Amino acid sequence: KVSLAWAEIMAGDNVAALGTALAALDQNAADSAAHEARLTALLRLGRSQAMIEAYRAAQAGLGSQAAAQTCLERVRTLNPDHPAWADIQANIKALEDDAPR
Repeated sequence: KVSLAWAEIMAGDNVAALGTALAALDQNAADSAAHEARLTALLRLGRSQAMIEAYRAAQAGLGSQAAAQTCLERVRTLNPDHPAWADIQANIKALEDDAPR
């Protein structure tokens, strides 16, 4: 399913890719490639707030903030000039700053 999600992203069908990535995560919440596909599809759909929620889900599924941040950095590498990055990064930083220690 993850390979299909990436194929859908490359074909520009981000709605289908999102559904496929979610199905893959239903099967394995610890699949970092599925989290990356979900984050990428959401970014390309312009759904910044949903990306924050997906980042939280990645933290939970992958078991750490560092692993979720690695996924996010891979997505950024694929989409370096996306105009939403500054807003997304600020929201994630605020989320992390508010997290219990």
